[in-house]
Amino acid sequence: MWLEKAAQADEPDAQVSLAEYLLREHATSESTAGALTWLERASKQGNSTGKFILASVLAAAPVDHDRDPTRALALTDGIEHEFKHDPSFWEIRAAAKASQGKFADALKDQEKAISEA
Repeated sequence: MWLEKAAQADEPDAQVSLAEYLLREHATSESTAGALTWLERASKQGNSTGKFILASVLAAAPVDHDRDPTRALALTDGIEHEFKHDPSFWEIRAAAKASQGKFADALKDQEKAISEA
């Protein structure tokens, strides 16, 4: 209850935490939609973790209408300086590029993920 109140009061860390909670284990299309809403709000406030998680959902969402690889790449472009040594960052980019059909570019980013790991 308190986490949701903090998120509604535009506390970006609470919004990210609530989104992570909604995306855990038994995520439904409804909980994913809720998580995307909280991540959008946190991202608009400049929260880097919110942008990172939002990019991961947009890059590889299991449901087509939740996927937006172009936006995922744009989000990662803005946070590369913070996450470039995190293998997950490169995996997000690889997933987004593969979703766009850019398999050679996706392979390069996946290789970067492996080298960072």
